[in-house]
Amino acid sequence: MNNENTYGYVYILVSDKTPYIKIGGTDYLPEKRCKEINTQPPYCLYAPWR
Repeated sequence: MNNENTYGYVYILVSDKTPYIKIGGTDYLPEKRCKEINTQPPYCLYAPWR
């Protein structure tokens, strides 16, 4: 087992267009990832996420 310390971000996003939430992790700032999600299928169908 590898015991490296890793750092990143966990995000929880909501949208007025769906009752669901999006949970994920990223190495980048959550604001950057949110912009990506808002332009990528299938999540762009429910944009804007915040």
